[in-house]
Amino acid sequence: MMASLRLRILSVVAVGLVLASLIGGVQARRSAQGLAQNLQDQNLRAMAFGFFSSVTASQGSWVTPEELSDFIPSDVDQYFYRLIGPKGSYISGYNFVQVPVPDEVETGFAYFATWTDGSGSTFRGVSISAYVDQFVAPGWVTLQVAQSTRGAQRLVSEQMRSYFITASMISLGVLISAVIILSTIFQPLSRLTLSVARRSAEDLSPIQQPVPVEVRPLKERLNVLFQTVRTEQEAKNRLISNVAHQLRTPLTTIRLRADLAKNAADPAPHLQALDREAKRAGGLAAQLMQLENDDAATELVELDLGLLVRSLMEDHHLQFEQAGVALDYHEAAEGAVVVGAHVLIEEILSNLLDNCLQHAEPKTVSVTIDGSVLTVKDDGKGVAPKSIDWLFERFFKANAEQGGGYGLGLSIVREFATRMGAKVRVEDDNGLSVTVAFRAI
Repeated sequence: MMASLRLRILSVVAVGLVLASLIGGVQARRSAQGLAQNLQDQNLRAMAFGFFSSVTASQGSWVTPEELSDFIPSDVDQYFYRLIGPKGSYISGYNFVQVPVPDEVETGFAYFATWTDGSGSTFRGVSISAYVDQFVAPGWVTLQVAQSTRGAQRLVSEQMRSYFITASMISLGVLISAVIILSTIFQPLSRLTLSVARRSAEDLSPIQQPVPVEVRPLKERLNVLFQTVRTEQEAKNRLISNVAHQLRTPLTTIRLRADLAKNAADPAPHLQALDREAKRAGGLAAQLMQLENDDAATELVELDLGLLVRSLMEDHHLQFEQAGVALDYHEAAEGAVVVGAHVLIEEILSNLLDNCLQHAEPKTVSVTIDGSVLTVKDDGKGVAPKSIDWLFERFFKANAEQGGGYGLGLSIVREFATRMGAKVRVEDDNGLSVTVAFRAI
């Protein structure tokens, strides 16, 4: 398969021209053959009637072949004749002239036919019968005049040679025109390609170069792609900046605590602080890895949502008891079979419950299953209405001064839900309520 679209188009045009030339050549040959035969028939007819006229003018005396040779011009395609008298008697001429005349042909009319003699030569002949009453014994006389078809074939060959020369010139002109047209058509694409190639890797600004209407959709799609890449790059830069900002505090604390522990008489408090900050940094790294994990590595299967959530709830009761928070679970409707991944649903539930303990200061947290919908609600302090839309942003904290957490929990919930085709909604209903609607089977 050719890599160049231009060559592919030119190849199609060339093949079309060849086919058109061949089809036209067949039709041109038929027309040339018909024209050559008509011309030869007219000459044969004129020669035959001229011969009869000479017989009439000579008061009925028969002419010999030698006398007739002065009347018939001698050329490459010589004329041959045979004169047949009444009752089929041979009068004069060449015996090989045998124009095949059917019995039903009327007398007095010229009949044309083509035949091949014993030597393989092809002739075209005319047979004319006329009543001659000028002789002593008047009667019907038949004259047959023949000529080889070499001249007609030469005429056909000349016509075909002229046709193919003309067709070749036209085809060449069409191909040259096609090259010029394709160059004109592809010129905007070439300029657009050059414009993109000259850009640096950091230049993701929209393409401002004017292009034809046909190329405009490509330009628009490139601009959309540039905008998407720029947005992703900006998000990545923000993420790196936020990660650096979030890690700076625990790393600074670890460095200071390590210096204090080396010189302190009792390093135990400083070591405990070191452990706490190391866990803090490790927890941040773990959550970031969860967010950046390749979603293609998680296989989605059919799961019983109620059965899965009930089994996961058992792992969290002790944690809530130690925190003095009641953890309730009930099913408003029987759990449905949903499309999801066990590990992703486990992370969603864990992050929602941890978010309640770390930020909400609740007395009670309730987990509800209603068909394919999972709801986690607390009766804590909630969030301000203006912060609702920002809760899923990475590193966002509704209360910046609060301790613990990194503002990643709900980002993980939304990311994992999106990977499973689920929808997440957050409401402030005397506390925070997070609803995850999975795809039901």
